Amino acid sequence: DRGKDRGGDAGGPDLKISYVYSNDLYVYSCISDTWIEHSAPSAEDSTLWPEPRAYHTATISPDGKIMYVFGGRGNVYRRDLWSLDLESLTWTLLCPGKDGQGPSPRFGHSCVYHRDALYVFGGYDDFGMDSDEMWQYNVRSREWVLVEPSPVSPMGPARKYHFAVTHQGSMYILGGKDAGGRGDEAFEFRFGSRIWSRHKLGHQLREGMCHVQLQDRVIVFVGSPDSCIVLHLPSCKTSVLPVNNAPPHMFGAATILNQSRSIVFFGGDLSRDCFLSMPLSEAEPFSAPDTFSSDIVNMVRDPTFADLAFTCDALGDNWVFAHWAILHKRCHQLYVTIRTAQEELAGGKGLALHLGEGTNVGADGLACTALQDCRWGRPGGYSGAASITSVVVQGVTATALRFLFTFIYGSDSPVEDPDVALNLLPWASTLALPSLVDLCGLCLARTVTCENVALFYRSAKSYRIRGLVQACQEYLVDNLANVSEDVRNELPAPLLKSLRKTAWERQVADRL
Repeated sequence: DRGKDRGGDAGGPDLKISYVYSNDLYVYSCISDTWIEHSAPSAEDSTLWPEPRAYHTATISPDGKIMYVFGGRGNVYRRDLWSLDLESLTWTLLCPGKDGQGPSPRFGHSCVYHRDALYVFGGYDDFGMDSDEMWQYNVRSREWVLVEPSPVSPMGPARKYHFAVTHQGSMYILGGKDAGGRGDEAFEFRFGSRIWSRHKLGHQLREGMCHVQLQDRVIVFVGSPDSCIVLHLPSCKTSVLPVNNAPPHMFGAATILNQSRSIVFFGGDLSRDCFLSMPLSEAEPFSAPDTFSSDIVNMVRDPTFADLAFTCDALGDNWVFAHWAILHKRCHQLYVTIRTAQEELAGGKGLALHLGEGTNVGADGLACTALQDCRWGRPGGYSGAASITSVVVQGVTATALRFLFTFIYGSDSPVEDPDVALNLLPWASTLALPSLVDLCGLCLARTVTCENVALFYRSAKSYRIRGLVQACQEYLVDNLANVSEDVRNELPAPLLKSLRKTAWERQVADRL
C-alpha cells in the first residue's frame, strides 16, 4: 500500500476498525470539472513528501501560491510543518518538529495565516488532552513562539476537530468538540490585544467539517441533508444554504480555495465519508437563492410599490425607496415625523429631513420642513403611485443612507466602514434603533487606532455603547505610550489616570 498508513485496529474481539491514512495529493478544478491525482513517491524518495496523515491542517498563503500542512495523525501523532508550491506541486519540509521546536505532536487542530505568520490552535495532543494552546510560526524567520493570552482575557477553549478563519484582525474558532461534546459556540481571538471572547451560534456545527471562506462569509460543508451552513462575520449569525446533490460529510480532510477558483483537498480518513464535489458559479460563488427576507430588503431599490423616495446630496438622482406600512412597523419615529410634516406642509414638492436644534425640531430630535430646492422633485423614471413623497435627508452620506434603510427593511449585514458607523450613530439613536447602535459600536470597536480612540470613546459615552467603551479603554491600556499628546488631551483626565494605573499593574504582573 504505497502512500498509505494502516494505523491499526480498534474495538473489542468482535469489532475491528481499520484506520487507513493517505498522503496522495488531489487537485479538483471546478471550472473544467476534472481531477488530477499526484500520488506519493516510492519509499526511497519519501523524504521529499509528507508521510500519510489525517486531521492535519492545510493553510494557503495570501498570494495563493503556497499551501502549508502541519501536524496530523498517521501511524504516530505528527508535529512536522510542510509547504507545497501550488504551481510546481513540490513539497518542502520547513520544520521537522524535533528538539522541542514548536507545538507538541497533535491532530484535529486549526491553523490560519495572518501577517506573515501561521497561527496553530488547539487539537488533541500526544498527552491525550484537548489543547488550548496558541502557537505562532513566523514564515520569514522560521521560528515558533507560544502565544499567551492577555492577562485580562479568559483562556481560550480546549477544542479539537474544529476549524478557524480570520476576519478584520480576529481569529474565529468554530465547531469542533470539547470535553462536554460538540461545540455550538464560536470563540474570537483578537491578534492585537490577545483577548478571547465568545459568541453563541444559531446552528450546531459538527466536528471534522470542511469549509471555505469568501470574505465575510464562511461556507461550512455539513453534508446531506443540511447541505451547507453560512456563517456571517463578524456577527457570527448563521443561515442554511440549500445545495442540490450535496456531498456527504467529509471527515478530517483539509481544504483550501485557491485563486484559480479550485478547491484543493489533501488527505482524510478513508474509513469515513470522504467526498465531495461542489461546483462554483463563475458569476457569484455560493450565492443563496432569493428568500422572502432578501425580497423585502431589495424593495429599497424598487420604485414599483413605493410611497416614499429618499435621497441626499451625494446620491443625486439615485433614490432609496420606502413604504408607509413598513416604516410604521419597523421605524415608527421616522414614520410619525414624515407623516406629520406631510400633513402640515400639504402641497409642497418634497420634504427636507435633518437632525438638529431649533423651532422646527421635534421632541424626538428630527426636523422635517418643506423642500424649497426645485432641482429635487419626483424620482427620475418613477412610475408608481402619484402620491409618492420625496424626502431629501441632510447631514448623511450616501452609503450611510442606503445602509440605514436596508437595516430598517431587515438586513443583518455588519457595518464595515467606521466613517459610516459614525455617520449612522446619531440617526440610529434618534430613530430609536438600538440594534443599529450596537452594529455601529461593534464596527468602531474593531477599528480603534491611536488616531481615533478619543473620538470613538466620546461617541461610546454619548450613545452609551458599553462594549465600545471597554474596547477603547483596553486599547489605551495596551497602547497609551503610542497615543499622541493631542489625542490624550481630548480624553478625560480621570480616565487617563486610571488607565496609567492599570497599565502599570499589568506590567508588574507580567514581570512576576
